[in-house]
Amino acid sequence: MVDWGRAVKMPFQDWKKLGIAGLMYVIPVVNIVTSFFATGYGLKMAENSMKKKFSLPEWEDWGGLFLKGLLGAIISIIFMLPAMIVAFVGIRSTMFTMFSMMMSGTLDTYNLWGILFDSLGISVVVAVLLGLIAIYLLPAALMFFVKEDSFASAFNFSGIFKKVFTGDYFVAWLGLVVYGIIVGIIAGFISGLLAVTVVLPIVIMALVQAIVLITGMTVFGEVFQK
Repeated sequence: MVDWGRAVKMPFQDWKKLGIAGLMYVIPVVNIVTSFFATGYGLKMAENSMKKKFSLPEWEDWGGLFLKGLLGAIISIIFMLPAMIVAFVGIRSTMFTMFSMMMSGTLDTYNLWGILFDSLGISVVVAVLLGLIAIYLLPAALMFFVKEDSFASAFNFSGIFKKVFTGDYFVAWLGLVVYGIIVGIIAGFISGLLAVTVVLPIVIMALVQAIVLITGMTVFGEVFQK
C-alpha cells in the first residue's frame, strides 16, 4: 500500500529544494526548457522512492537531470502521438471539406453542423479516448524508463500492461488525479485572491506544479517497488 501521508508531505521536507523545483516552472517561455530539469528531478525522486529512500534528492548533476527530463518529455510525446495524429487528421479533413464546399457554394448552416458533428466530432472523441489511454499508461512507461535506466524500457508494453491492470496502480493513478484537482482548485482560489499582485499567482502555480510532480513521482515510485 502507498503511504499517501508521506507522499503528500514529501515536497515540504526541504523548502529550498521545493523552491528550486518551482523556479523551473515560474518564468514563462524560459520554462519550456527549464521544466526539463524539474522533470528530471521528479524522475530522480521516483528512483529514490523505488529504493525506499524517501527523501528529496539533491539538486546536482544538472546535465543528467536535463537529459533525463528531456527523454521523459520525448517519451510523453510519443505516447500522445496517436491522439495528436487523429486530432490533426480530423481537423485537416474537416477544414478541407468545408473549404471545398465553400468554393462550390454548397456550404450552408445545415451542412456545416453535419460536418462538425460527423467528421470533427468522431475525430475528437477518438482523440480524447486515445489521450486518456496514453495518460493512464504514461506513468508506468516513465517508471520503467527510470527503473531500467533505459529509453527503450519505456516501450516495454508487455510489462506496462501487466502493471497498469493492477489495483495498486489504478488506485495510485486515480488518487493522484483527485489530488491534482483538489490542489489545483485550492491554488486557483488563492491565486484569484492575489491576482492584483500579478506575480504571486504565477509563483503559486509554479510551486503547485512542483508539489504535484514530487508527490506523484513518490507515489508511482513506491508502487513500482513491488
